[in-house]
Amino acid sequence: MKHQRQIALAALSVFIFLFFSESAKAQALSDPGSAEALEKTTALLRDQSQREKAISESPDAKKNHADLKELAGSEENINGAYGISANIFEKMVRDSGGDVSLMQKMIEKAQRDPSSFYESLTPDQKKNIDALAKQIESSKSNLSAAH
Repeated sequence: MKHQRQIALAALSVFIFLFFSESAKAQALSDPGSAEALEKTTALLRDQSQREKAISESPDAKKNHADLKELAGSEENINGAYGISANIFEKMVRDSGGDVSLMQKMIEKAQRDPSSFYESLTPDQKKNIDALAKQIESSKSNLSAAH
């Protein structure tokens, strides 16, 4: 379970960074357009059709989405991962005061130390990640048993 959670956390951090960097590139999120940038990014993460459009336009996004698809195993799990990513992104924006370079450092740290990143999350975010990790594990077990 711990290994699965670490994989899920690492994947989530990559996707947060991927979509964050596409929508807010070097813009400080404390400026007047920041609320709009945050809304667009979280909408992109939560809305499957917007995600698919963004993914189709970026080779990096295609690769990262394919990796998530392999990890998650189902559309339901993929959507759950992106929903959790949106919630984590919102928290990162608040925690960093909208400082883009600080958020990038937070993401890099999360990729190096997923357990520490996990501990920095809210209880609800932890619960959602744990539930998703269990669901992914169960889905993969069910697939293995069917073959």
